[in-house]
Amino acid sequence: MDAFRSVQIATPVQTCCCLYSVMCHLAGVPAADPSAAAAGLPVLDSLNVWELVIGENKTSPRTRIHISPFTLIEGRFKLLAGQPTFLGGPTDFNGWAGPTYPNASSGVDGKGNGRSWGEQDCRSGCLYDIIADPTEHHEISAEHPEVLQRLLAVLAAENASIYDPGPPIPDDPRCCSQAAANGGFVGPWLRTDDDAALLGVGVSG
Repeated sequence: MDAFRSVQIATPVQTCCCLYSVMCHLAGVPAADPSAAAAGLPVLDSLNVWELVIGENKTSPRTRIHISPFTLIEGRFKLLAGQPTFLGGPTDFNGWAGPTYPNASSGVDGKGNGRSWGEQDCRSGCLYDIIADPTEHHEISAEHPEVLQRLLAVLAAENASIYDPGPPIPDDPRCCSQAAANGGFVGPWLRTDDDAALLGVGVSG
């Protein structure tokens, strides 16, 4: 544990997905999944950051986090763009709560809700410097229009690579049969040749 006591990270841009590659590295097994690749699944968005964790490298190998179809972090900048379809308008959760919330200063907004925050219209993109302004009080797209346009293009490219597996429960009788066999819980139902050999069953898909 001594390796962890004096670690200082200069650019701590990470996601929990990276823990997978770190665990694989420590276990001495590859993080890549050839079977998944052969099935056309995307490459895992996971980087081995073990050297960063133990302090051998002070710079994160990850410089970008694609949080959602509407949110991207790259370096010191965070982009909010568009709105989820259930909102369809300006974001109305633009505010900052105190240590105890609600309290006497919470107030009531223009819609009669007991909260003090207002709206921020990010349909054309909002930009924040999360290093200088970690609480995101200052929207700076007007000061950095070139960064805004570049990140909007990056977000669009990242969104094109989103893997959508479809409905949570596929319309496949094998899925339903396996769920019934699991006692009502959905689980893997497509078996590869390797899985079939291990389980001693025929290949079902």
